[in-house]
Amino acid sequence: MKDMGMDAYRFSISWTRIFPNGTGQINQAGIDHYHSLIDALLSKGIEPYVTLHWDLPQALQNGFLNPQIIQDYATYIETCFQNFGDRVKHWITFNEPHTVATQAYDLGVHAPGSQNRMDQLGPHLMLCGMNQKQTPQKTLKQLKEPKIFSLADYPSSKKSKVGSRLPTFNKSEATLIKGSLDFVGINQYTTYFSRSNAAGGVSGDDYLSDDDFFNCWLLTEDDLCLVSTFTKDGRPIGDHGMRKLMNYIKQKYSNPPVFITENGMDDPNNQFISLQDALNEG
Repeated sequence: MKDMGMDAYRFSISWTRIFPNGTGQINQAGIDHYHSLIDALLSKGIEPYVTLHWDLPQALQNGFLNPQIIQDYATYIETCFQNFGDRVKHWITFNEPHTVATQAYDLGVHAPGSQNRMDQLGPHLMLCGMNQKQTPQKTLKQLKEPKIFSLADYPSSKKSKVGSRLPTFNKSEATLIKGSLDFVGINQYTTYFSRSNAAGGVSGDDYLSDDDFFNCWLLTEDDLCLVSTFTKDGRPIGDHGMRKLMNYIKQKYSNPPVFITENGMDDPNNQFISLQDALNEG
């Protein structure tokens, strides 16, 4: 990474490596592993950006449906802060809450495969990433506070669409969430193209219906008459999608700090390409 000129590296700290059973006894070998990684990065002039992840230890599986997970998660992240906070200045306190909520607990396509459980899950995910105690470094708080989460409430359009199925927050939880966002992290791999589906489609009490997914068609390459490089399921990558998203965030939320936390592109479906390249170069 140093030879490539990289000056930052984002990685996640596995909960299971720190607490193999989810709670209780700390695994010192796991702590030592991350000490070594962080020290090695800093010795090469590479700044560590740490993500605290939602990959639950098996002992806590399905735990995100239980409010006790908030305290368990707080213990995990506080342990990370205490051990690594003297050298790690940038923290992402919960990875992709949207993904784990929709894919794992509503659509059921990710582990643990639960469906239609977001009404129980939502508040727990939001609160997991916000420990009541101050984190070691509030790195971007000195910048103008963005509007995101400033009201600790849902848009009126979402209330009208979803109604009583929206997860609720009590007064103290809403106070904790209000104004809590330090920056926006964008994970971008591809862009969806769509057009109106006048006939509508199947609807139900789930994430896809709530977002009007069935009121549009996903376009294919033929619909767009575009020449693309690699595509996913016949759809162009849509490299302009990131710029449009960043401009939307800037204009909608008073220009908050933004990091590109994940970025990639679709490649032909051949997992051996990188191996073959390495063999050729070797």
